[in-house]
This record gives sequence, structure tokens and C-alpha cells, in this order.
Amino acid sequence: MGRADRHRNKKSLFGKIYLAYLIVILLCFVAIFFYVRTMMVKYERNSADNYVLWLVKDASEDSELGKYLEEYNFSDTRFGDSAARKADFYAKAKDADMAAAPAKGSHNSLNPAYDITIDGKPFITISIKEESSVTKLGIMTLSEWSIEYAIIRDSNSEGISLNEQNALSYKLTIPEGFTLLASGQKTNLTPAEEAELGDFEYVAPYVDAPKGLIYTVDNVYFEPAFSVLNNGSEELSFDVSSDGSYFVKPEFAASPEAKTLADSVCNPLVIGKTWSKFMTDDVGGASHGLATVRSTCMLLQGTNLYSLATKWAGNVDITFVSGHTLDSFTNESVTNYVMYNENLFSCDVYFEKNMTISRGLGTRTDVFSNRMYFGKVKGNWYLLDMVSLDY
Repeated sequence: MGRADRHRNKKSLFGKIYLAYLIVILLCFVAIFFYVRTMMVKYERNSADNYVLWLVKDASEDSELGKYLEEYNFSDTRFGDSAARKADFYAKAKDADMAAAPAKGSHNSLNPAYDITIDGKPFITISIKEESSVTKLGIMTLSEWSIEYAIIRDSNSEGISLNEQNALSYKLTIPEGFTLLASGQKTNLTPAEEAELGDFEYVAPYVDAPKGLIYTVDNVYFEPAFSVLNNGSEELSFDVSSDGSYFVKPEFAASPEAKTLADSVCNPLVIGKTWSKFMTDDVGGASHGLATVRSTCMLLQGTNLYSLATKWAGNVDITFVSGHTLDSFTNESVTNYVMYNENLFSCDVYFEKNMTISRGLGTRTDVFSNRMYFGKVKGNWYLLDMVSLDY
């Protein structure tokens, strides 16, 4: 082999080594690039707010969140069809435009909690806790998160208040005869106790009146939108008491049967007018017409109304009612006939009483707007109570 050939071989070998060296360097740069890129993606996703969003967006039956919900939420059949709730959750989560914000009243740095919303409506509240952490590239700390709790949301309440078990507790009172709903589904709950309803405070001692059914529910991982169906299948919403408990006003549905019964046993308009005239000393007779009032208004001795009439007739204030002339009753109506049972019904009576005040002091109109409760006691019907209504 000549000198020239040996020189060419050396150059060829150098070129190959040099090329291999460049390829190795390039591959190292590519590896470093992808490693740093992967770390940056993990770091960005590892932030608490991004992590909880990823949990929900990546939710499936086999995911971390899916397994948690299966154990604590979808296995809870107290609120109707849990399978439907499960299907609804995954349907909403799929391809939804979600946002995460610190949960109101529940967010802290140790166990950050976030409200995940879809179109601004609460969807799920998740709290996570840090199990461990590792530092990458000398500057990025990656946390290993786990789920502290997850509450599926189906109401528009701003925040949730959890018990010591990081779950929800509810106390709900509904009128007897109403049906409790959770997010539109009939529940499988049983009332824990009964209580008197304020609307029937002066009725209940004499006849069987609707009671309040109290539901106490603990360790709930689902915040439903509670409502009720009344006796006429009308859906009513709950109000919230100062102590955080829920209640529904006893707004019973009217029925033709109640009007038929009322027409057969009383004349609510005459009763209302008689009582109204009694209040302005327009019923003639002894004791300002007390006997007439007791008879016409069908008062039962011992009731609150009977006592009120007796006290008013003997009260000095009745003699100081301004002098006037009773001109007319206008805008009369009797509506909303409600039957609670065969021995109790109510109706709403409205009219305007027009008067001319003596000594040229002009005119005055008093509005009568009351709900009358009639009950059958020992075979006879009585007016047991009257409750003022807004008008």
C-alpha cells in the first residue's frame, strides 16, 4: 500500500469518527430537549389547579378519580338512580370546556381544594394532598398528589361546607305528603323524625294536620339540587334556614274536591266580612256583636281565634275605633281551596272594605287577605285558624 493510499484511509476513518461523534452529540441534544420538554410539561401539569383539571378531563372508570367516585359516590343509592348519575357525570366531563378556581371557604395551601366548573356552573369540587415531592433539573419541584375528597356538584350554591369526614351532611324538612327529589330523581331516603309545621300550629290540637318530615343525611359525596313534589305534583324549591338546614313551605295544591266540601259546610266570604266588620266595631249587639261573630264565624271554644274574639270584644280599644260609615266590599274572591284530609281544608279569602271616615276626614280602604283553615271536630265544622297573606 502506497503512502497516498494510507493517507486516504486515515482521512476516511477520521470522517467516519467525526460524523459518529456529531450524531452522538445531536442525539444527546435531542434527548436533553425531550427530557427537559417532558419535565416542563409535567411541571406545568403538576401545579395543583392544572392537576385537578387533568384529573377530571382524564376521568374514566379506571382512572384515579373514577375509582374514587365509584367507591364514595356512585355506590351511594340514597339519591335515586346512581347509574344515571354516573352516566351523566362522564357525559358532561367528555370534551367539556372546564375551568378551575380555588374553592370558596375550603381552599388552603396544604390541601388545596378547587371548584371545577362547566360553563360557569359548579361540576365537581376536588381537594388534593401532597404525598411526596422530587426536584428535577435542580429547580423544578414535582409533587405526587392524591385525592383528599371529591364532591360532585349539581346545584348552583357558591360553596360547600363539609363535616369532619370531608363529606356533606343535610337536614331537610318537607311537609307530609310531599315527595323529596334529588336532582330531579325520587330519593330512597326515609325520614328520621316528625315535627309540627308552623302553619298548622293552631289547627293541630283539634284535627289531624300535616306534619313536617325531617330527613337527616350524613356522609354524602354528592351535592344534589334538592326539590320536592307537592300533593299536586308541582315542583317546589327549598329555602335555607340560618342554621344551614333546608325546608319547604307547605304550599299544597288546590283541588275541586276541597271547593265542593267548602261549599257544603261554610261560606268563607261571609265569615271574612263578619270578622272584618267585628274589627271595626260594625257588628251590632251585646259585647259588640261577640255572639254573632262566634256563631257566624264558626268559632270553636278553646281555639286561638275564639280567644282573640273574646279579648277584642272586651278590649277598650274597640270603643276607640274611628267613626266611619261602611260603604261597600269590592274585589271579593275565594280561591285556592286545599284539602289536607277529610277533616281539614283551607281557602284564601280576599276583599277590600271601603269606608268613609267621619268629620270629613276622607275615605279608607282596608284589605282583607287571609287563609282560613276549617276543621271537623266531633262531627261539626269550625273555623280553626286564619293566617294573613301577602297581597
